[in-house]
Amino acid sequence: MQERLGPRQDVVYHCEDVLDLRLEAKVDLVFSVGLVEHFDESDTRRVVEAHLGVLRPGGICVLAFPTPTWLYRATRGVVELAGQWEFPDERPLQRDEVATTLERESELLDGSIVWPILLTQQFLVARKR
Repeated sequence: MQERLGPRQDVVYHCEDVLDLRLEAKVDLVFSVGLVEHFDESDTRRVVEAHLGVLRPGGICVLAFPTPTWLYRATRGVVELAGQWEFPDERPLQRDEVATTLERESELLDGSIVWPILLTQQFLVARKR
C-alpha cells in the first residue's frame, strides 16, 4: 500500500501481530478485509477485540470476511476440486460469530453480504461506544 500511495502526511502505516497488538494509537477508522477468517474461534474473537481496541470512542470498524453461503461453498468446492485453493486456514464465518463480539463494545450499524464476489463476503460496520 505504501508503494501504491507513496509518501503521505495523512497516512501512517503499522506492521504488527494482531494477536499481540502493541499499537498505542487510537484511530477513527479500522478497515479490515481478509484477516479474521484465518483464526480458530477463540482467536477470531481476540482479533475482533483487537480491532476495537485501537478505536477511539465513536470510531468506526468495518470488517469483511467470507461467509458460507451456497455460492461460497459451491465456488470454493470447484476451486478445491481443480486443486487451486490456496487458503488452507480460511474458515468462512457466520455473521453472528463476529457480530456478537462487535456488539460487546460497539453498536452494529450495518451488515450485508456482497454476492457478486463469488466467494461471498459479509461486511459488518460498527461504531465503538
